[in-house]
Amino acid sequence: MGSDDSGTRREWDRVMRKLEAAPIGDRFTALTRLRASIEESLKGQKLQHPEGAHDTTREAIFDDYRRALAVEPTPGLYLDGVVDPTRYRDGPGPRTVFVFKEPHLKKPTEDHAMVDEVLDLVRGKGRKEASAWWTKRVPLFAHAVAHRKRDEAAMLALCLDERPVEHLLQFGFVQLKKTGGAATTHDAIIGVHVARYGWLLRRQLHLLRPKVLVACGKSASPFDHLTNGVLKQECLEGAHGKLHHEELPGPGNRWWRGAWDSDTPFWVLEAFHPRARKSNKELYQTLRRDFLELERLMSA
Repeated sequence: MGSDDSGTRREWDRVMRKLEAAPIGDRFTALTRLRASIEESLKGQKLQHPEGAHDTTREAIFDDYRRALAVEPTPGLYLDGVVDPTRYRDGPGPRTVFVFKEPHLKKPTEDHAMVDEVLDLVRGKGRKEASAWWTKRVPLFAHAVAHRKRDEAAMLALCLDERPVEHLLQFGFVQLKKTGGAATTHDAIIGVHVARYGWLLRRQLHLLRPKVLVACGKSASPFDHLTNGVLKQECLEGAHGKLHHEELPGPGNRWWRGAWDSDTPFWVLEAFHPRARKSNKELYQTLRRDFLELERLMSA
């Protein structure tokens, strides 16, 4: 979270109560106005949006994240990103990053190394201690994308039987909010975080340069936060130009097209969250078919 002081906490509580009381259709409009007011208040604050050249290594981005949080003691960070850079870069299909809302850190004052956790699972370590998140549902999503062009029935049966965690290696995984987290996600808190630290998320995504971002979740929608908060704004001044966007109609979930620069397009695909109250079969089939439709649009 951006601050632990009581004033900020009271403000967030006030915003959440207001948004939770509003009709569902009005919530995102209210949150958009809130984000705009926060961005206006942050103008000119060098710490929040520094100008000039930047070190864009993964380590430097997380170091800047700590400095921008400006909290003592600094909360632990969810150290996310790409598990295996070689497979991510050279693997079959478009470079793909799954985007989620926030982690649920059991020890919020300590860093959590996502990459190390996944690598341990692939090596056969720590499976008993790992959450079902990494051992079941996320591999289901990874498998659906990795084998989208093979026989659906056969691949689904294989995936449900084996839960092959090795498919996680060719993808990236990014949280919009990399601190704290809770069993219940509050859209207002995610929105405030994206408004304050969207420039860091843009740096991270530009470093990864995915061809496809799969925004997972319909509530506190990562799709809306990405397309209306993180990616619709300009990239770092003087470094990466502007992000252009074009929203496209889809057969169910939403699509959004942008460009890292004038000739490097990327796509955002809205998907269910891995913890959605859907059957494994429905989650697998929906993501697989939507991804195939997205590829058709990409090649059109």
